[in-house]
Amino acid sequence: MSGKRTILVVEDDGLVRDFIVDELKEAGYRVLEAENGEAALAVAANEKFDVLFTDIRLPGSVDGWKLAQTVREARPEVAIVYSTGYVPSREMQLHGTRFLMKPYRPPEVLRAIEELLESSE
Repeated sequence: MSGKRTILVVEDDGLVRDFIVDELKEAGYRVLEAENGEAALAVAANEKFDVLFTDIRLPGSVDGWKLAQTVREARPEVAIVYSTGYVPSREMQLHGTRFLMKPYRPPEVLRAIEELLESSE
């Protein structure tokens, strides 16, 4: 179902990032990785991707909200899934996105991604 769609995973916790990247690859996705918002913007400048899966609280000056807004402005077609272990300010969530509270389970992530990709087709 996923074909060779590409997902950019942005997560500062290396263990969490490795875990979800492995799950997404196993599900058939091509996966790009970044450990913070600045690194994600560098990836976004050079790579095409279909989904941004980002933690909201990231180190540095670009948090997940700002990253998502910047990506959406440049590429309105990119699906966005947010995650956090903290209570977020949901009013910042962009239209047509999904939100997952940590700890999440891989099936929840896959379902959110697949729903967003299906709704954009």
